[in-house]
Parts: sequence; structure tokens; C-alpha cells
Amino acid sequence: MTPAVPRYGRPATGGRTIRSMSGDLEPAGVTETLAGGARWVAIVVFAVVTAAGAVRLNPTAPVAVAGAIVAVGAAIPLVLGWRPVLIYAAVATAGIAMLGHGMSSNIGWFGVCLLTCWCALAGHRREALAYWAGAMLLFAAEWLWVKPDPGWGAWLAGVTLATAFSLLIRHDRDLLRQLRQAQAGLAERARAQERNRIARELHDVIGHTLTVSLLHVQSARLAVEHDPADAAHALAEAERLGRECLAEVRTTVGMLREDDAADRTAPCRAPAACPRWWNSSAPRAPT
Repeated sequence: MTPAVPRYGRPATGGRTIRSMSGDLEPAGVTETLAGGARWVAIVVFAVVTAAGAVRLNPTAPVAVAGAIVAVGAAIPLVLGWRPVLIYAAVATAGIAMLGHGMSSNIGWFGVCLLTCWCALAGHRREALAYWAGAMLLFAAEWLWVKPDPGWGAWLAGVTLATAFSLLIRHDRDLLRQLRQAQAGLAERARAQERNRIARELHDVIGHTLTVSLLHVQSARLAVEHDPADAAHALAEAERLGRECLAEVRTTVGMLREDDAADRTAPCRAPAACPRWWNSSAPRAPT
């Protein structure tokens, strides 16, 4: 089991999140949400939207540029998966509010919708809902007290739709992850059951073969004095059974090996197929 997602700073690398099949899943992390260059594409899209909002230079050029820098600077660690999510999202929203400056027609407010989506996909559900509530309060305050404008209603609806859509995507992603974990558990259980079945069959084969071989050896011991031919036949039969049992054991063990195919050696089905092993283990005549 991998360590829990860190509360602060960049995410831990390596490993997978393993948990039970019930309850709310831990956030999949930015590496599962967007991988590789897609993260930088998301940052570029957010930067373009922010730059488009800062083009108006409202209220002044320094304030608009500073707001854009703050928004993009806070969005980068958010997209890279640093925590806590709400802190970086709030700072980025503050930067957008600086360059928006009470104008509902500023396209920079679309960055709030993007931040809402990212909080829902990369963070906990409660973090997404908390950010949605904060964005609703921000737009409501802009509408009621800063500059009454019906255009703020569009942003209220946009943030709500973005939150709902992102939570649906997250729900589908979590269900898919649960399905994969269930499939992996079923496959592992099936492998364990198959190994147990093979072990039981192997135990039965070895026990049967040893019992019959022991009977042949005892028969040969009793017949060696008065019937050498019958004794030799019994010993030959015991040898044949031993070789067949050995071949079956080696075949089964070869099937159970988990080494890579390049390193896997084919199991010997008979002692004659393994001359080096047979030469080293065959009985030697007394000198």
C-alpha cells in the first residue's frame, strides 16, 4: 500500500493507491488525471485565458499584469498536483479577480470555471464543493455589491455546470478504477485457486506413485532370491513410475514459475531430455 496523498507540497512519486472497494476513493492524483505533456497543455490553456482577460489592462496595466502572474503562478503547482488544492485555487482566483475588476464581460473569469474543473478532478469531492461555494459567493458579491450586472448570472451558471460535469467525470473515473481493482482481485484469486488445485493434484500423483513404487520395490526384495527375473521386472516398473512422476513434477513446476519468458527453461518431460541432470544424478556402478 502506498503512502497517503501528502497534505502539503508536491505529490509523492511512484506506486499506486490501493484501498478497499467501499467508501470515497482517494484522489487519483494529477498523474492519473493528466499525464505527461497534457498537464502543460492545461497550464498553457489557463495562461491563454488569463492573458486574454488581462488584455484590457483594467483597472491599470500593473494591476492586470500582476493579477495574471499571480493566477498563472498559483495554477501551475495546482495542475502539477501540489497540495493543498484549495489554497492554490484560492490564490489563482484572487489573481483572476484582480484582472477582472468587477467586469462580468472579462473573459478571464472563464479561468474560474477551469479551476473548478481541476478541483473536482484532482482533489477531494469536498474540496470541489468548497471551491464551488466560494466561487458562487464571489460572483454573487460582484453582482450584488460591486457592479450589478446580469452577466454575473452566466458565470454562476457556468461554474455550477462545470462543477457538476467534472464531478460526473470523476464518478465515472472512480467506478472504472474500482472495476479494474475488482478485476485484478478476481484474477489473483483465480490464480491462487488454480495453484491450490495443481498442488492438490500434484500431491495425489506423487503419493500414488510413491505408494505403487514402494510396492514394486518390496516385491523385488522378496523375489530377488528365488525369482531374479520377476525382481528385475518389478524394479524396472518402479523406475518407470519414478521417471513419469519426476517428469510430471518438473512439468508442473515449470508451469508455476513466474520468471520472464526469456529466462524460463522448458521443463524436462523425461530424464533423457535432460542429459546433464540425468548424468549427474544417475546411479553409478561401484568401482
